[in-house]
Amino acid sequence: MGSYASVVALDGEFDLADRQRLADAFDVAAQGAVVIVDLSQTTYIDSTVLWQLVKLRNRNGARPPAELILTQPTGSVLRLFDVSQIFDLFVVRPSAESALTELGWREKAKHITVVGRGRDAGG
Repeated sequence: MGSYASVVALDGEFDLADRQRLADAFDVAAQGAVVIVDLSQTTYIDSTVLWQLVKLRNRNGARPPAELILTQPTGSVLRLFDVSQIFDLFVVRPSAESALTELGWREKAKHITVVGRGRDAGG
């Protein structure tokens, strides 16, 4: 386990077609001591993405519960968490920056951005 925090930003829409890209990004992120999944720019996810998040959570299950943190789920993403009734499985913070600061990892963070549909690589 690395001595850094991994921040995975999901930007855009994600579904079954993105399963392997997300699994790969989460595998890389899981090498850090803390994994923060930033959902602030995520406009859509389906149950495939929820399953990837649950797998990541369970993978980190031997660690303290705050080692996987979700930030800023909004709109349809927040509704999916509510409808699926799995929201309580996760630690949620207002932002990636506030989570990093709270845990003392702000200066030791590695960022990964996964760009989904509805976004372009340039922003």
